[in-house]
Amino acid sequence: MYLNFHSGLKCGARKMAQFVIKQASGRGASHPITARLSVQMTKILDFSGLDKAVKDDVLKMCLGGLPSRLGKCWDIWKHLEEEQNRCKIGYTPSDNRVVQIPQILNLDRDVDNFLYEAKNFLRDIAELVLCRCFPELTYPNAGKFYI
Repeated sequence: MYLNFHSGLKCGARKMAQFVIKQASGRGASHPITARLSVQMTKILDFSGLDKAVKDDVLKMCLGGLPSRLGKCWDIWKHLEEEQNRCKIGYTPSDNRVVQIPQILNLDRDVDNFLYEAKNFLRDIAELVLCRCFPELTYPNAGKFYI
């Protein structure tokens, strides 16, 4: 959920609302992606010796764009599971010379998208979280991670 405050702007004769509430994600705090990422990162940070400001920044990042990346992976995974079940149910063995075998259409594209989002998540974690938590780390050949 995203909350934004406006200073009571007027639109013609009508006064506009001072608060605008927007849904930032289709996944609530109870979704496994959001819940696990935030809870697990909080526990990891509790054991770290980092300053509170750094911990807060890392948690903001984990509640920002990172769940979105993992959520896309989750959506693709669920879609592929549904397609796999559809294919299992749709297949009927036959003694005929011609057999129709159900297919998962666009499987290559879905797998590519899953891997792309997973790679972006790992890149964002390395860039936003690891570099913030461990500034002494350097990646002289960082381009290798962006293949």
